[in-house]
Amino acid sequence: MKLKILSLFFTMIFSISAQAYSEGIKLGKAGKVVEKFCRQDSQGVRLSSGENASLYRLTTWEEEPGWDTIKVIKDFHITQETYLNHSAQVSVIYTVTAKQNDEGAFVNTHEEEKVLYKLVKVKDQWKIEGPQLMPHVLKIPK
Repeated sequence: MKLKILSLFFTMIFSISAQAYSEGIKLGKAGKVVEKFCRQDSQGVRLSSGENASLYRLTTWEEEPGWDTIKVIKDFHITQETYLNHSAQVSVIYTVTAKQNDEGAFVNTHEEEKVLYKLVKVKDQWKIEGPQLMPHVLKIPK
């Protein structure tokens, strides 16, 4: 019973958080792909090779390296989306609250990381071509 309540709590946290990520900008199809990717990444999907298969339909890469480090984020915001023929670019700003150092320890920080995701159209579907960054996982509030 406690597990169900805890699971429901985390689902609500992620759902509420995910709605706020792109407020103020109406997303096109490429932006929605990036938003879905960032939302799933923030929920830790890329931390396990068994769970990240769902992301491959959003990207041109078919597998990920075994990541030794992650970044902990407070949130992310999609700020801009541009299109040119069969390519698109989507700008995302992550609010990073901690980084993992080489020894595996987390170091607190507060910085904005700006990322320009590049997308291509593959069989009428937008797919992220790059960059292939380390996982950016959402910090769960205490």
